[in-house]
Amino acid sequence: MLALIVFAPLAASVRKRMPEGFSYIDYARKFGGNFYKIQLLLQLVMQVVIYAIQLSAGASLLSALEPSGYYKMAIFLAIAPMVYVSMSGLKTSVFTDAIQYLVILSAVILIILFFPFASISKESTLSSFNVFDYKMLIEFGISSALGLIVAIFADQQQWQRAFAAREETLVRTFILAGFFHLLVTVGLGTFGYL
Repeated sequence: MLALIVFAPLAASVRKRMPEGFSYIDYARKFGGNFYKIQLLLQLVMQVVIYAIQLSAGASLLSALEPSGYYKMAIFLAIAPMVYVSMSGLKTSVFTDAIQYLVILSAVILIILFFPFASISKESTLSSFNVFDYKMLIEFGISSALGLIVAIFADQQQWQRAFAAREETLVRTFILAGFFHLLVTVGLGTFGYL
């Protein structure tokens, strides 16, 4: 949530300087030289890392549900988005984002409504785990939070959304998206805590 809210004013500022742009790389190209090359390299590395994480996580999950195997699922997940985006471009991407959000939010609601509270044992091996432990915050929480907040500035997908949104509603759109993201995060976090 915070990453989207922090990103909004910068995205609006870049958008004002380049109202007809399509991406952050377009914006960086105006500066040329080493700045552009470094930004291009950072964007490339970030996209490869994001893609690899999403592809491997998705393929692992789907191969657990479908006996087709990890590699077949990875190939499917690599090809499917290219096919549907090539048909309708950004409109299809926005539409599938909306569907994904509704599926995630529905799953969160169903999980919380039907979670078997009675089956939680006080003798559970997880009962000694404390999510509010300061060591967890220092070792994992702060670095993860900072990583997410910084990573959004190198995420080409967020920049494309910033250039696709109407300029006059850009900041409001990202802040609203941050609150929608909070619903999912708190919902899944609550389930994880329970």
